[in-house]
Amino acid sequence: MTTSSQVLSPHDFFTRFPCGTGTSATFLLGELFFSGMVLMTVADQVAAAEEAGFTLVHDSTPDLRPSCQAWYDRLFAHRDEAVPLVGVRELNRYLMLFVLSWKATDEKYSTAHRLAFEKPGGT
Repeated sequence: MTTSSQVLSPHDFFTRFPCGTGTSATFLLGELFFSGMVLMTVADQVAAAEEAGFTLVHDSTPDLRPSCQAWYDRLFAHRDEAVPLVGVRELNRYLMLFVLSWKATDEKYSTAHRLAFEKPGGT
Protein backbone atom coordinates (compact mmCIF):
# COMPACT_ATOMS: atom_id res chain seq x y z
CA MET A 1 0.00 0.00 0.00
CA THR A 2 1.36 3.39 -0.92
CA THR A 3 0.85 6.57 1.05
CA SER A 4 -1.42 7.89 -1.71
CA SER A 5 -3.94 5.10 -1.15
CA GLN A 6 -7.01 5.29 1.02
CA VAL A 7 -7.89 2.14 2.94
CA LEU A 8 -11.33 1.81 4.43
CA SER A 9 -11.25 0.08 7.77
CA PRO A 10 -12.92 -3.32 7.83
CA HIS A 11 -16.68 -3.19 8.20
CA ASP A 12 -19.01 -6.08 8.86
CA PHE A 13 -21.82 -6.65 6.40
CA PHE A 14 -24.57 -9.22 6.57
CA THR A 15 -24.91 -10.73 3.14
CA ARG A 16 -27.19 -13.25 1.53
CA PHE A 17 -26.12 -16.25 -0.44
CA PRO A 18 -26.63 -15.93 -4.22
CA CYS A 19 -29.44 -18.46 -4.44
CA GLY A 20 -30.80 -17.92 -0.96
CA THR A 21 -34.49 -17.58 -0.34
CA GLY A 22 -36.06 -15.66 2.49
CA THR A 23 -36.70 -17.38 5.78
CA SER A 24 -39.02 -16.38 8.58
CA ALA A 25 -36.00 -15.19 10.57
CA THR A 26 -34.65 -12.93 7.84
CA PHE A 27 -38.13 -11.65 6.94
CA LEU A 28 -38.71 -10.63 10.56
CA LEU A 29 -35.26 -9.05 10.77
CA GLY A 30 -36.05 -6.98 7.72
CA GLU A 31 -39.51 -5.90 8.75
CA LEU A 32 -38.99 -5.31 12.47
CA PHE A 33 -35.54 -3.81 12.53
CA PHE A 34 -34.45 -2.73 9.09
CA SER A 35 -37.62 -1.88 7.19
CA GLY A 36 -37.13 -2.28 3.45
CA MET A 37 -33.83 -4.11 3.92
CA VAL A 38 -32.59 -6.10 0.95
CA LEU A 39 -29.49 -8.15 1.63
CA MET A 40 -26.89 -8.04 -1.13
CA THR A 41 -24.55 -10.81 -2.13
CA VAL A 42 -20.84 -10.32 -1.45
CA ALA A 43 -20.29 -10.28 -5.22
CA ASP A 44 -22.76 -7.38 -5.58
CA GLN A 45 -21.08 -5.41 -2.77
CA VAL A 46 -17.61 -5.97 -4.19
CA ALA A 47 -18.79 -5.06 -7.71
CA ALA A 48 -20.30 -1.79 -6.44
CA ALA A 49 -17.09 -0.90 -4.60
CA GLU A 50 -14.94 -1.76 -7.62
CA GLU A 51 -17.18 0.38 -9.84
CA ALA A 52 -16.42 3.28 -7.47
CA GLY A 53 -12.68 2.65 -7.86
CA PHE A 54 -12.02 0.54 -4.76
CA THR A 55 -10.14 -2.77 -4.60
CA LEU A 56 -11.01 -5.48 -2.10
CA VAL A 57 -8.05 -6.05 0.25
CA HIS A 58 -9.71 -8.15 2.97
CA ASP A 59 -12.68 -10.51 3.22
CA SER A 60 -13.27 -12.75 6.19
CA THR A 61 -16.39 -14.43 7.53
CA PRO A 62 -16.51 -14.28 11.30
CA ASP A 63 -19.14 -16.44 12.97
CA LEU A 64 -21.27 -13.91 14.83
CA ARG A 65 -23.52 -16.53 16.46
CA PRO A 66 -21.44 -16.58 19.68
CA SER A 67 -21.62 -12.76 19.80
CA CYS A 68 -25.40 -12.80 19.26
CA GLN A 69 -25.72 -15.38 22.04
CA ALA A 70 -23.55 -13.33 24.40
CA TRP A 71 -25.43 -10.09 23.61
CA TYR A 72 -28.75 -11.85 24.23
CA ASP A 73 -27.56 -13.42 27.48
CA ARG A 74 -26.15 -10.13 28.78
CA LEU A 75 -29.23 -8.10 27.88
CA PHE A 76 -31.53 -10.73 29.38
CA ALA A 77 -29.45 -10.82 32.57
CA HIS A 78 -29.78 -7.02 32.85
CA ARG A 79 -33.40 -6.75 31.75
CA ASP A 80 -34.52 -5.24 35.07
CA GLU A 81 -32.06 -2.39 34.49
CA ALA A 82 -32.95 -2.03 30.80
CA VAL A 83 -36.74 -1.74 31.14
CA PRO A 84 -36.71 1.61 32.99
CA LEU A 85 -34.27 2.98 30.40
CA VAL A 86 -35.91 1.83 27.16
CA GLY A 87 -39.18 0.09 28.05
CA VAL A 88 -40.37 -3.49 27.66
CA ARG A 89 -41.14 -3.18 23.94
CA GLU A 90 -37.62 -2.02 23.02
CA LEU A 91 -36.04 -4.63 25.29
CA ASN A 92 -38.05 -7.36 23.56
CA ARG A 93 -37.18 -6.00 20.09
CA TYR A 94 -33.47 -6.31 20.82
CA LEU A 95 -33.78 -9.73 22.41
CA MET A 96 -35.58 -10.80 19.23
CA LEU A 97 -32.93 -9.15 17.05
CA PHE A 98 -30.21 -11.26 18.63
CA VAL A 99 -32.25 -14.48 18.32
CA LEU A 100 -33.22 -13.84 14.69
CA SER A 101 -29.68 -12.82 13.70
CA TRP A 102 -28.38 -16.06 15.18
CA LYS A 103 -31.12 -18.05 13.42
CA ALA A 104 -30.56 -16.45 10.00
CA THR A 105 -26.86 -17.29 10.23
CA ASP A 106 -27.51 -20.80 11.54
CA GLU A 107 -29.97 -21.50 8.69
CA LYS A 108 -27.23 -20.42 6.28
CA TYR A 109 -29.44 -17.74 4.73
CA SER A 110 -27.04 -14.97 5.58
CA THR A 111 -23.52 -14.58 6.80
CA ALA A 112 -21.39 -11.74 8.04
CA HIS A 113 -18.47 -10.63 5.92
CA ARG A 114 -15.75 -8.34 7.17
CA LEU A 115 -14.70 -6.39 4.10
CA ALA A 116 -11.96 -3.78 3.66
CA PHE A 117 -11.31 -1.88 0.46
CA GLU A 118 -8.46 0.28 -0.82
CA LYS A 119 -8.82 3.17 -3.24
CA PRO A 120 -5.62 4.09 -5.07
CA GLY A 121 -4.97 7.80 -5.00
CA GLY A 122 -7.09 8.36 -1.91
CA THR A 123 -9.94 10.13 -3.67
